Amino acid sequence: MHPLPDSAAQVRPQALRIALIYGMFGVLWIALSDAALELWVAPEDITRFQTSKGLAFVTVTAALVFGLVWRQFAANATLTARLEASRAQQERLLDVMVNASPAMVWMSGPDHGRSFFNTTWLRFTGRELAQEVGAGWMEGVHADDRARCARILGEAQEARGVLALEYRLRRHDGEYRWIFDEGTPRFDAAGQFCGYVGSTADITDRRLAEDALRESEERFRATFEQAAVGIAMVSPEGRWLRVNQRFCDIAGYPREELLALGFQDITHPDDRRPDAEAARRVLAGEIDRYSLEKRYQRRDGGSVWVNLTVSLVRTHDGQPKYFIAVAEDIGARRRAEQELADSEERYRYLFERNPLPMWVYDKETLRFLEVNAAAVEHYGYPRERFLAMTLRDIRPPQDVQAMELAAHRRGDEAYGGQWRHLRQDGSVVDVNIWSKRIEFAGRAARLVLAEDVTLGKRAQEARSAAEARYRVLMDLLPYGVQENDAEGRVVYANPALERLQGSSPGGSVGRYIWDFLADAEERPKLRAYLAHLVADQPPPQTYFGRNRRPDGSTVDVQVDWTYDRADDGHVKGFVSVVSDITGHRQAEARLRHLSQQLMQVQEEERRALARELHDEVGQALTALKLSLHAVRRRVSETATLARLADCIEITENTIGQIRDRALDLRPSVLDDLGLTAALEWFLRRQEERSGCRFVLRAEPLVRRPRAGVEIAAFRLVQEAVTNALRHGHASRVDVALTSDEAMLQMTVRDDGCGFRVEQAIRRSREGGGIGLPGMRERVEVMGGRFEVRSRPGKGAEVTATFPLETEEGDGG
Repeated sequence: MHPLPDSAAQVRPQALRIALIYGMFGVLWIALSDAALELWVAPEDITRFQTSKGLAFVTVTAALVFGLVWRQFAANATLTARLEASRAQQERLLDVMVNASPAMVWMSGPDHGRSFFNTTWLRFTGRELAQEVGAGWMEGVHADDRARCARILGEAQEARGVLALEYRLRRHDGEYRWIFDEGTPRFDAAGQFCGYVGSTADITDRRLAEDALRESEERFRATFEQAAVGIAMVSPEGRWLRVNQRFCDIAGYPREELLALGFQDITHPDDRRPDAEAARRVLAGEIDRYSLEKRYQRRDGGSVWVNLTVSLVRTHDGQPKYFIAVAEDIGARRRAEQELADSEERYRYLFERNPLPMWVYDKETLRFLEVNAAAVEHYGYPRERFLAMTLRDIRPPQDVQAMELAAHRRGDEAYGGQWRHLRQDGSVVDVNIWSKRIEFAGRAARLVLAEDVTLGKRAQEARSAAEARYRVLMDLLPYGVQENDAEGRVVYANPALERLQGSSPGGSVGRYIWDFLADAEERPKLRAYLAHLVADQPPPQTYFGRNRRPDGSTVDVQVDWTYDRADDGHVKGFVSVVSDITGHRQAEARLRHLSQQLMQVQEEERRALARELHDEVGQALTALKLSLHAVRRRVSETATLARLADCIEITENTIGQIRDRALDLRPSVLDDLGLTAALEWFLRRQEERSGCRFVLRAEPLVRRPRAGVEIAAFRLVQEAVTNALRHGHASRVDVALTSDEAMLQMTVRDDGCGFRVEQAIRRSREGGGIGLPGMRERVEVMGGRFEVRSRPGKGAEVTATFPLETEEGDGG
């Protein structure tokens, strides 16, 4: 398949050689012939002889050139024939080699299409050459690979570079095989791209091997990283090469920090020597592997017990490569073993020191295997005799048969029951038995605890009688008594309570206590309050509510309750005394109305008195002052003038004091401009009088309160300010006034010496003053809420909240 030699290139040197021979012959002929003519021919004959000489030269040289050319062309023809034969032979040989090659060979032209496929390719695909040339071979490419193949072929064709491509090609049997295409670009003598010469190899087995290797590596990595035990690779010098996450968790180190250490760096000092000795023996070939229990020192300072198994991986020539170490955290097992030992010790201690009789008996023979000191003491049998007896010996004769039947019916489950036992002195006692199957010295046995309940039974009988008397008493009580569990379910209600609730006998039991409330919005609050009582167990406080009877009527109740506790102290329920306070509430309402009317009358009296002081007494004093001025103008004596001046000054002071008292009794600014303006006027006067600093923070009121609320709020501030100055010695008092659509809130806070609220209230009740109770009553009469907070040295804070809705009968 090599090209034949170029004919022009072969002829050129031959023609040059003929031209050189011809030129040398012509030069020699002319030079020698002219010299001979001059020697041998007369001058007059030279011209004739020169002509003959020229003709002879042309004839001879023509014959010579013909011979040379003929000879050369004959040689070239022979050479060309031999070259053509050699080229044909080479092409046949190359064709045989290409088609006999085990590799699939192909050729492509510059137009992207393939022009040649060898026999190996055609045998692989099972197709004819005509089917494969051009783009026909792409029909055998897997559908998922065609687009990628076309793209890579196009890019290589454009770049005129080496082609390397892996794809799947359909074999003659229909199976797709992974192949590797490698193509080399071809160029002609002028450097023009002629296409590719390529070879294709079946790499399916290699791909499968690579996939298997990758899967094996992935399985190894997954096994290594996700193993439930710690796995590490350690160099022969003791440095960590690779560790999984579980090993890091056990050792308590981050992976990067652990890889910078050696195995001895985290080994407990007491365990380093045996570990190092075992590793040395493995390196020396004395043993293949070793296992031991050791401790690792964790990064946080603690230690962890591990069961370590170590083996050595060697190279093909037997040199140590690395250790494989598998560490299992056995801390839980070690703790369990220690706990088991401790449990055994505790069992022996509890068994021997238990104040209740205990013993172990053989399940088959019923013989005692072990008894504690309490059993020896309580039953009176010596230990040696006890261990020689069976269960039959401590039973009254009439109970033996029932005991044997029960003993043989019991399986492995725990058992409890009440029996009678016979003591050495012949007395019979009632006992509660708790029994459990155990293994004792390799034998099936049962552990028994016996509690003498003889006295308990008598006490239970007495308790039952007392319970019956208690129920009779509850049934006779004139007021309601109720028991409910921790979830709020009624478990007992006496007849008086059921009459109060309007329920039929037993109709309250099973219902929840909040089901009786008249106000549905209060029910979740009561449920939350009950949960708070069970969880936090605060001291009991009286609860007030309103219940609805089945007939639709309501009743106001007062509930005084206490906790019903179990023996271990936890709350199992509540016992309550329920009283009908409907009449009391009605009386309170009437009293509140009377108090409101009384305060209204008081305010009217204050207003009338203030008006009388201002209009009558004030005007009389003013007239007196004018008369004194008139008298002074008519008197000329100095002593009399001085006395008249004193009288005028006294009169003016008296007029000012009367005006102040009138304003204190009923400030007109309260009626004219409202509560905020009245508070500003009052606090400014108090600041001028006392030197104390007063700060008023009053938001614009949503709407003006009713007269009674304005008066109550103003009097509250008056009382609180007076107390802060007189008793608290305050240097600053802050008054805050806020409101919304429904409520008005007033807060007075001072920096005085403070007091104990409980003591102040107690003194008021004992007749030591009416300040706080009077303030509370004034607020509550208006339907508001009153609160006072104070501590010694921390000042005092008085807060009152008033409803803004209008109430009939309210006045000011």
